[in-house]
Amino acid sequence: MDPFLIIKALNVAVLVIIGSALFVFWRSADRTPWLLHWSAYEFALAVAVIVDRNMLPASLAVGVAVPLLLLGIFGYRKQTQPPRYAFLLLFAAIALPGYGLAELLGKTEGYIYLTACISIGYVAAAAMFLREGGGLNTLIAAAFLGRTASILFYPMWEAYGMVYAAYAIGQVFTLTAGVGMLMASFAKAYDALKKHEQELIESYNNSEELMMRLERRNQEYLEARQSAEAANAAKSQFLANMSHELRTPLNAILGFSEVLAVLPKEKVVEKVGDYARNIHEAASGLQAIINDILNLSRVEAGALDIEETTCDLSGMFGDILRILKPLAEQKDITLVNRAVTPCLMRCDSRLTKQALINGISNAIKYTQRGGTVTCSAQQEGGFAVASVEDNGIGIDEARLARVFEPFWQEGNSFVAENTGVGLGLTIARSYMEAQGGRIEIKRAGERGTVFRLYLPAAEAAQEAAPAARALGD
Repeated sequence: MDPFLIIKALNVAVLVIIGSALFVFWRSADRTPWLLHWSAYEFALAVAVIVDRNMLPASLAVGVAVPLLLLGIFGYRKQTQPPRYAFLLLFAAIALPGYGLAELLGKTEGYIYLTACISIGYVAAAAMFLREGGGLNTLIAAAFLGRTASILFYPMWEAYGMVYAAYAIGQVFTLTAGVGMLMASFAKAYDALKKHEQELIESYNNSEELMMRLERRNQEYLEARQSAEAANAAKSQFLANMSHELRTPLNAILGFSEVLAVLPKEKVVEKVGDYARNIHEAASGLQAIINDILNLSRVEAGALDIEETTCDLSGMFGDILRILKPLAEQKDITLVNRAVTPCLMRCDSRLTKQALINGISNAIKYTQRGGTVTCSAQQEGGFAVASVEDNGIGIDEARLARVFEPFWQEGNSFVAENTGVGLGLTIARSYMEAQGGRIEIKRAGERGTVFRLYLPAAEAAQEAAPAARALGD
């Protein structure tokens, strides 16, 4: 067999193997376009080697191979697909003149043109790989330059009878360039895979963050829903309480006034005193309810005016108990005042007295007939502490946290004995917090409740004032 055919067959086999490898790699690498261009280039070049003695197919094969090589290199470097018309323009610029020169001037001229086109493609490929930089790209560029030299010096090899050596050297360069392109494809695809993996990690992290944000939003939504439900329940409770508490005194006022209007004149004198007292009591209760609502509105609007003075807690207890004594006597409740020594504090006397009235009134309200309400005052640290203890129905620990909620009441709010709208302790706590104090409510043994009010003691307030002025100076 002719050795030339063997070398030629080996050259074609190398080109087909490399082209097949690139095609397989293209199918497994997200179908990157430049891999397909390089694969088709190797196949087209193999066809050109097979039909190199026939000018028309050789021109067509070279016209396909060189554009595919250039477009593959362009896509490899730019990571973008070149325009579709670029291949047609390059094909026309290579295949048509190569075949035309062979027909007009001779095969030699046609081969020279096709060889020059292949050399230009190789040089362009070498330049692009050199521009990419790196050891592998430099090796590929050197292989393409070697293939260029092998093609350009082919006439010289032929003149010296070294055709076999030229083909063998060219085959080495072909194999080196093909393997290098395969390795470059792998490296490029690996980088793209790493980039894709990083994007997946970032997407996962973003999805985690999004899930956390969604969970926070969901939690906020649930909290807002609970707040809305609580507000709706408070509104319903408020309307229920107002409906009952406002109608009761209004019905009494209207009822007694209507009776007075229709009584015979001789009966009016007998009943007017009792009915007037009843009307006054009903109007006073109505006024107290309205005052509670207005006071709560002032607290929430921050419209409280604080006028601090030095107050005696024991004296304040004496005044309050005198006011509430008739209320306690109605239930046979004994009021005990153990605040017999002066206990000075800095406070707004009006607001503090109202808070104590609310606390003692609650103690009387929830103490059974014949019970006892005990009031005391003492100094604890820098605070003056007012204590109100009863032996009434008490309240369990689970419900103590709710006693300061607006409109909340222990027990059945519709029992006639327990009137009110559930604002007393809410207003009392707001009054104390506005003055720098606080209120605590605890159980007193198995039954009963202890109400404690804390306000800055007069001595502590007076000692702190000069220090504050000194710092200001």
